[in-house]
Amino acid sequence: MHDPRTNEAFQIQPLSTHGGSLPPRHLEEALDEAIEETFPASDPIAVSVEVAVRETPPEPEIRVRRAYDPPAAQDGARVLVDRLWPRGLDKAAARIDAWLKDLAPSPALRTWFNHEPEKWEEFRRRYWQELRANPAALAPLLELMRSGRVTLLFGAKETRFNNAVALQEYLTGAETI
Repeated sequence: MHDPRTNEAFQIQPLSTHGGSLPPRHLEEALDEAIEETFPASDPIAVSVEVAVRETPPEPEIRVRRAYDPPAAQDGARVLVDRLWPRGLDKAAARIDAWLKDLAPSPALRTWFNHEPEKWEEFRRRYWQELRANPAALAPLLELMRSGRVTLLFGAKETRFNNAVALQEYLTGAETI
């Protein structure tokens, strides 16, 4: 390889993982050493590379399921994101860790949408606008997400066009509207 800044040739050395299985705590140290060797601390590029590596948060793992589905071991924190409790759902059997009513769409938006697929794009746009206007409502969910996997629960029969799916898209950055 060739360094465009100094016009010097160099060879990339493979990162030794001591037989291929380096424990995670040692992997970070090995990466730090590799970055230090490649980019001296006096190099401004090194600082920006290290900052970018360290500040990239892990991708949140957010699942979506019907509240009526039986709890599963891989659900993580189970969070109901409907304003109304699902009809006939037993609270003990549902094993819901948090009921975040304030994350649900406003009653007016929910009534207007009525789970009609042809209104989906506009529903998402309006719902995301409501979420952006109320960041405090997101705080408890974001805290749960820092602890690991979260499953957003909803009561609607419609599994593709509902507020939990729209919220998942919002949280994972899939919002494109």
